[in-house]
Amino acid sequence: MIYIHLGSWKTGTTTIQTVLRRNRVALQKLGYKFVDQRSQEFKDFAATFNEARKLPLREFDTLTSGETAILERSFDEFYNLVRGIENPIFSWEPFLGHPFSGLSSMYNSESAALWFSYLARRALDTFKFVLTVRNQFDFIESMYSQEVRKARFLSGFNDFFADKLPNDLGWEAVAKPFSDIFADDSLSVIPFEIVKKNGIRNYLEVFFRSVGIDLSELSLLDKDLHSNPSFSKVADSIALNVYPFLEKNDRLLLERVLVENFSNKTHKDNSYFTSTQRNMLYSKVARGNALFFQKYCPSYDAQEMGYI
Repeated sequence: MIYIHLGSWKTGTTTIQTVLRRNRVALQKLGYKFVDQRSQEFKDFAATFNEARKLPLREFDTLTSGETAILERSFDEFYNLVRGIENPIFSWEPFLGHPFSGLSSMYNSESAALWFSYLARRALDTFKFVLTVRNQFDFIESMYSQEVRKARFLSGFNDFFADKLPNDLGWEAVAKPFSDIFADDSLSVIPFEIVKKNGIRNYLEVFFRSVGIDLSELSLLDKDLHSNPSFSKVADSIALNVYPFLEKNDRLLLERVLVENFSNKTHKDNSYFTSTQRNMLYSKVARGNALFFQKYCPSYDAQEMGYI
């Protein structure tokens, strides 16, 4: 079995990866191995995967020889990572691409699902996918702060809301390509709001259970549980006003200062939505969210978790 944590971004992925990385030895004793995206081998794979995902979305047999060669290179690099490993675990948000990248939906998951289907056809591997999701209100605000933090968007939230969001903000469009191609039990969906309800430890328990691991078998440090705090609204404001005047190295230094002193751990008021924007978004996503929860995570309450 090959385990693939797809993300999404801003759903505790860094914490999950930190726990996986810290517990390499324990995972090996349990029969698993974390495939770390920090390794050079993974970077080699990532380059070929990103090239392959740009290919036209069509059946494998209709690809040109040049397109097939691009796919084969990405497959070879993937198997360089997993060769001889019984239960490799990947946790890498860019499998889905970057959200809001000029797409009609939040992610281009169709190309990723098709790539894995090509791979499964070639080698007959069995995949288990895990998709971690977040209610769109918190997700959009968190992504806005992330884009400001990384200097990819240096304007106000109203501009982000008006210009950067895709037409389809539903999670169904992200999950459906995988559920259409692979068996029903191949995809697990976990809502990030478990953190608010039961704490980060319970969220990790649910995640690791989805890949067949008992969290009690792993070592957790308190610092692991909050390994990537987000910018607060205060940090966003400082960055928006100062980043444009800084060179890259100085910006990175300021970013560290802001994370240490003005993160969402210490500054809690981070809401950007106006009531009009919130109502507009609710009208777009509420019905789809209800159906999404019924289909993919029926044991959770969509209303309680802020999705409807």
